[in-house]
Amino acid sequence: MIIHGLFGSSDNWGMLGKKFAEKFTVYLIDLRNHGRSPHSPVMNYELMADDLHELILDQGIKNPVLLGHSMGGKAALQFNEKYKNVLKKLIVADIGIKSYPMHHDIILKGLKNVNLESISSRKEAAESLSEFVKEFGVQQFLLKICIGLKRRN
Repeated sequence: MIIHGLFGSSDNWGMLGKKFAEKFTVYLIDLRNHGRSPHSPVMNYELMADDLHELILDQGIKNPVLLGHSMGGKAALQFNEKYKNVLKKLIVADIGIKSYPMHHDIILKGLKNVNLESISSRKEAAESLSEFVKEFGVQQFLLKICIGLKRRN
């Protein structure tokens, strides 16, 4: 089971997921409010852990190995704490076991600046986003999210 990081989705792990699938059953997971998962006004690590537990039960997954990246790692840690002795292995990537200050304010402002109802092109979305987010690579990553949301609506 592979869990993406903040602002990501299961798509981020597609290539590695395919490689892992040569030897294992792989689940690429979209956490709540990400990717194709339902959107909820409430989001915290405890609820994400509950969502993961529900998925494991629904799919009948035995002895799961959970790989969480960044925010997904925090959700995986919360899961392991709350549901002891469920996981065969826990892998936490790119995040430590500590509290982190919020540092995504600029990204959140940029995303809020993109009006999905009125934009008609990726270029328009990029212009709105670039008022706050200056790094090209980060813009491209976030535009993928915006365009995906536009298609969903």
